[in-house]
Amino acid sequence: MKGQIKTSDIKQNINLIYETFDKLKKLNSEAKQELSEIDRELSNHYHKIEGVDINYMSDSHLLITKLRDILYRRREAKINHTMLESFVTSMQSQIDKTRKRNQEIINKHNEILEEIKNRAK
Repeated sequence: MKGQIKTSDIKQNINLIYETFDKLKKLNSEAKQELSEIDRELSNHYHKIEGVDINYMSDSHLLITKLRDILYRRREAKINHTMLESFVTSMQSQIDKTRKRNQEIINKHNEILEEIKNRAK
């Protein structure tokens, strides 16, 4: 064994997990918003296609090129949102439970240390 395990190292690593999860929750919210914005853009483009008179092949080419760009960005946004949503949703209750339990453990430890100090007086 390399040496004694330090409580501060454990706390630091646990807090890193919580901070990372909080960042993932924020990313999830941003990914959802991004997907929503792209969906609005896609809907607007569909309406534009419905309403425009196509007189030349170049007109349709420009519309299809724009549509392809929107669909590609939507596919990327969709996979990001799906991955994050799945992970965050499945982990949320566990993270909440561990946060609560971790805080209870730390509070109890501090309480015991305080009691020891008071008895030593």
